[in-house]
Amino acid sequence: MKKITAMFLLFSFLAFSGNIYAEKKGAEVTIHKKDGQYERGELIAVRKNSLLLKDHYSGADSTIEIANIGVIRIEKKSKTLTGFLLGGLLGAGVGAFSYEKPETEGEAAVAFLFGYTQVSLMVVGAMFFGLVGLVIGALAGKDQVIQIEGKSKEKIEEILEKLRKEARIRYYQ
Repeated sequence: MKKITAMFLLFSFLAFSGNIYAEKKGAEVTIHKKDGQYERGELIAVRKNSLLLKDHYSGADSTIEIANIGVIRIEKKSKTLTGFLLGGLLGAGVGAFSYEKPETEGEAAVAFLFGYTQVSLMVVGAMFFGLVGLVIGALAGKDQVIQIEGKSKEKIEEILEKLRKEARIRYYQ
């Protein structure tokens, strides 16, 4: 019994220790400046008058003044495949449970003639719910576009407060 307990503790320690050192990632953003240039990278921190980005290719940090920003695009990961798979599984389950076994030979012949079988209901349900899940996943993974240019100072402060939640370091001065 002691060996089993020791093995369980060792396995638990090894399996769950990976998350201890995990570092929060900042959101992927593309910043379009007023002069037509753009910068892309991970949002590290939101300061009072600037944003701190880390470029993925060079690893360099860049500071962008809020006064020079026109539009900020927060890039979200696509959830279309996840939505399609979850919807398909749900639809297959609904199709499987909605099937009623024919009680007489006549009902069985009609069901077979029109393809009214448990497998066909599962396939139709999986296709329908899969498409619904695909659309929902596509909408959930849509990029968020934030217009900075032309906004009042109070509105910009509200936007920056929302951006802080997306940054790697939330409260950075």
